[in-house]
Amino acid sequence: MLMSIATISSCKKKDDNGSVSIQLRSQNQAVSLSGRTETAALSWVSGSAFVEEVELEVEKDDSETEIETNVGRRIDLMGTVAQLGTIPLLPGRYEEIEVELKLGNTRGDTALVLRGNFVNNSGTSVPVVFFINEAIELKAEAENVVLTGTDDYRLLSTFNLSLLLNGITTSQLNSATLTNGTIIISKNNNTALFNKILSNIDEMDDVELDD
Repeated sequence: MLMSIATISSCKKKDDNGSVSIQLRSQNQAVSLSGRTETAALSWVSGSAFVEEVELEVEKDDSETEIETNVGRRIDLMGTVAQLGTIPLLPGRYEEIEVELKLGNTRGDTALVLRGNFVNNSGTSVPVVFFINEAIELKAEAENVVLTGTDDYRLLSTFNLSLLLNGITTSQLNSATLTNGTIIISKNNNTALFNKILSNIDEMDDVELDD
């Protein structure tokens, strides 16, 4: 699961209006890769995402409601927990809370970019750059969440970077085309690797989470 809701925690609120604070962090920047006879590793050392909008879809009493908040800024994926916005929610039991991050914007900013180093089985380090220019969506959901009328809540989503390379082997990265000594993975460069990573991102839906 590439993105999941790690925690829904509470704190005493300062007023009479309940709210959910939407936050994002990344984890597992180092990835172990394997082949038939060799192992290697890739570590993401920097990265960012342009979050255009956050959409919260909630299901309560068999009724669905969508709430949107604009973000419109680039988030450092390697930094501390990023605050994306606060959305008001009434207290009660929610059958489901789904958070959707919409990356990319109409100005053409890169939706997601990651930079790292691939160290092959011979110990050689090769720079890697992965980026997506097209708009994409990251989703995660939590089920059976109870919000009280006495607390505000923090919804922390975690972007699991290690799972981006699921199904990609050492030999595939060893065979990647280099551009000025760098493995560039994008829509127009090393497209087989790009499509596999994009497929991994697409499999984020239907995540089972705890509150």
